[in-house]
Amino acid sequence: HSHTATMDSVLLKDETLKDWMGKGRAAALALLGGAPGLTTDGLPTLTVAVCELCRAVLRGALSEANAAALFASAELRADANRFEALQTVIADALWYLGVETEGVSDARKLRLVQLVRACVDGGALPAALLKETLEVELLAAGGLVPSADIFKRKEVKVNTAQKYAQQKYNLLREESEGYSKLMAELAELPVPASHAVLAGTATRGVGKSASATVRNVQSLIGYFDLDPNRVCDVILSYVQAAPAARAPASLALLDLFRPSALPQILGARFHQPAATAALAASGAVADELKGRPSAPTPTALYALSAALVVAGRVSTLALLPHLTPSLAAATERHREAQKEALRAASKIGSISLNAPAPDALLGVSDTSAYKGGHRRRGGGEVAADDEGAAVTELEDPSVPIATALAAACRRAENEGGVGEQAEPLSLHQPLGLLHALLRARDWAKVSELLSLLAPLQPAGHPDVSEQLSGWLSESIAKAYAPISPSAPASAVFPTPEDAFEALGGLASELALTLGLWLYRTPLLFAQLCRLCVVALGPSPQTADSPASARVLALLEGALLPALTQLKANAGMAAEMWSVVSLLPYTQRYALYASLKDKSVGAGGGRADWLPLIASWKGGVNEAKRIMRRLSKDNTKQYGRQLAKASHAHPLAVLDVLVAQVESYENLIAAVVESLRWLSPLAFDCLSFSLLEHLGAGRARLKDDGLNASHWLQSLAAFTAAIYRRHFGIELRGLLHYLAHALKAGQSTQLLLLTALLKTMALHEHVDELSDEQIDALGGSDALRAASLDLAGAAGTKAVSKKGATRLVSEMMADGLIARLLVLLGRQRATICHAVDTPHLKLVGEMHDRCHDALMQFVAFMTANVPSADYAALLPPVDKLVLGHAVEVEIAFTFAA
Repeated sequence: HSHTATMDSVLLKDETLKDWMGKGRAAALALLGGAPGLTTDGLPTLTVAVCELCRAVLRGALSEANAAALFASAELRADANRFEALQTVIADALWYLGVETEGVSDARKLRLVQLVRACVDGGALPAALLKETLEVELLAAGGLVPSADIFKRKEVKVNTAQKYAQQKYNLLREESEGYSKLMAELAELPVPASHAVLAGTATRGVGKSASATVRNVQSLIGYFDLDPNRVCDVILSYVQAAPAARAPASLALLDLFRPSALPQILGARFHQPAATAALAASGAVADELKGRPSAPTPTALYALSAALVVAGRVSTLALLPHLTPSLAAATERHREAQKEALRAASKIGSISLNAPAPDALLGVSDTSAYKGGHRRRGGGEVAADDEGAAVTELEDPSVPIATALAAACRRAENEGGVGEQAEPLSLHQPLGLLHALLRARDWAKVSELLSLLAPLQPAGHPDVSEQLSGWLSESIAKAYAPISPSAPASAVFPTPEDAFEALGGLASELALTLGLWLYRTPLLFAQLCRLCVVALGPSPQTADSPASARVLALLEGALLPALTQLKANAGMAAEMWSVVSLLPYTQRYALYASLKDKSVGAGGGRADWLPLIASWKGGVNEAKRIMRRLSKDNTKQYGRQLAKASHAHPLAVLDVLVAQVESYENLIAAVVESLRWLSPLAFDCLSFSLLEHLGAGRARLKDDGLNASHWLQSLAAFTAAIYRRHFGIELRGLLHYLAHALKAGQSTQLLLLTALLKTMALHEHVDELSDEQIDALGGSDALRAASLDLAGAAGTKAVSKKGATRLVSEMMADGLIARLLVLLGRQRATICHAVDTPHLKLVGEMHDRCHDALMQFVAFMTANVPSADYAALLPPVDKLVLGHAVEVEIAFTFAA
């Protein structure tokens, strides 16, 4: 309405309205019956057109009869819904014009009254709608009400009777009888056979139809004039006493009451204060409970609310505003707790000489929460399968509430809870409702509440994660039973399709919701890993296959983060490796990169990555402690400690190890020897860390621009020594990295290739030969190989042969031999032009190194690949020269 006061007549000009029977009526009808739209001012076209027509009547440009006839025309009545909306707009416009002309006694006021009368008489507007919309004075002037004063007095009486008058109930006469009969009727409701003991008060037999009880309760409300809200509250109290047994039959009674009132009545039960003197007497308790419920919430009330939500009687959105703490307050409190925990996590490993010796900075991944492989319960709740279980610690009146609250929070923090995750369920009603919905096993309602509570990370609460884990275990139990170690020999092993289906749908949603908190149930962790192995199947999966995509989502979202929270659990690391070993190295490295980004706090250290950040800091701190003490004399002792530390977060430990080797070359031999106790998963993470450090954007040359940097020399020597000593480590990724580096023109990576050939296969290009070796080069292939056989001279012929065979097999499997030869040849041909330096000596040195690496690689290939296979791998000489831009003499060297 604010726009109508200043709105000019822009849609219907007075000239158009004067020719009403000609083009005026048609233009107005087109505006009122046309498609909805907006004017240039952003106002609805229908509203503007109605206001202009009404103002035209007040100005005298249009008669009241013509306007009323237009509003009631058959063309506008064709669409009933649109005509109803038009009536509402006309009534609003008349109300506004009435307010505008209030207190004015001119022709405009008279025309407005006549327009109102004409609209009612012509059937354009119902009188009831105008009575709801217009002011009393305008209604009286138009003859719609007898008198304004009488109407106002009647309105006051009605409002007082509906909103202010309170009906008094006599609780000492007929109403007491009504409520006693109500309780008797409730006792007649049928209960499940498993709870038949609750039917002991029934007088008409167990199993009577609930419809008869509903009719009787309805009659009681009418006969004894009972308050419906109080009756509804009595029914809720009856159900709350035993929700599992009484809720199914009692839900039919709730249909007697208004659905909008049920959330209010149920919400009031969450605010009922506790009748305990301790709360009123102790100011310390009041401070502890600030922003929390005034009393512990009974578990049965959560169960009752969950039953009503699952049955659709109450919506989660309608109930949340009644719960304490409010979502806004809980989110703010949780955010502050996370910030504090992040600050504490960032100080792990830091030493302050002025600070006192602190306790553990953060309780994440604390293994004290495990007793014999089972999770210790947290959150102050005692799980119970039915009513009558032991009361929780916070519900025990003999325990001071402040003491119980502190104890419950400490137990939750021992299991990694931070902020709201460390709150006991009895004092956190939104999380308590979520816990009850999880026990009801209704994923639609659970997911709705989870999305609302997402800022609190509810899966981190010990009791919530316990229910999620239990539900997930139930969902995969059927598929896992045949592959369980305890399965009978006759069990039918599931197919990859069966395992794929078991890991999808609800199981996938539960696992991703649980996330890294899966670590609290190691048995479930192992079961998921084994199902993933079956889902991937015996044959290799392509990167875009559905099975691979589903397993990758589980690995990235739950399994790998959960592994970082398990302390020194070699069994779980082995289960993880059984899954990731079936994936291509590219997918494995992508998983490791994603996990490391979250663990190091990339992107500002998001609070939901707090457990990963803390475990990374802890792994780094432990690795640094071990590396400070490692030497060639104690590799066995500290090698085992290094392996133990790498079981949980191998990326953190091995990242420190590689960084230390880059700085201290004398550690290479000791570190290589100490790695013999690493798990296969740790070795795979080591191969990723090596590539990550090799590809780091750092200067690869010293300040002289000629020699390789110290870190690159140390890392190349360490990489070659690792691959020579430990044959189980992934080699394909390193070889592909070399090929891509040479393709990008990174000539400094030739240092890594020569180190691999020299260390793994003991094959080195010798610049200065003795006279005897020069003479031997003129003999047969066997004589030439014997004269340059460094492995035979070193007495490590078997080891070098094994390393050389592995290098050749990996290169042949991926077709890298010809590719590396061509790349090395092109590098030699273009390096003189690619080096951006005016020093001729530097250009010549780089060319010589490239030529030496090329000759070393060619000699290695000709010595370890059969001649026929080697010739089949190489392109023809003309294609090498013309197609790949290899120099002629190098092409003939390849083919020699």
